[in-house]
Amino acid sequence: MNLILSGGGSAGALIFAKSIKTAQPYDENFVNLKDLNGLDMINGSNIWVHYEDSMRGLVREYTDLLKTKIICLKENEGVYVKNREEDGEEMGEVGVVER
Repeated sequence: MNLILSGGGSAGALIFAKSIKTAQPYDENFVNLKDLNGLDMINGSNIWVHYEDSMRGLVREYTDLLKTKIICLKENEGVYVKNREEDGEEMGEVGVVER
């Protein structure tokens, strides 16, 4: 399966990540969600939407906290995930694109 996610549709992009915890710094959990797992459809990575260079330190903290890679998407960027099989094992290719 191939996916194309848009950073502008932040909630839509986040749900495909391993976790939605990367939304915590800017989106208060008003409904007290307990399960912050995403669909984990981008090779175990997380997504940081609305990224700006000034957030670099905070993103590094979340990388350590979540123990995963974080794909940072600025406004007008998206990410694609292309699955392929190599030597009988499913592999994924992840890339960032600008609109």
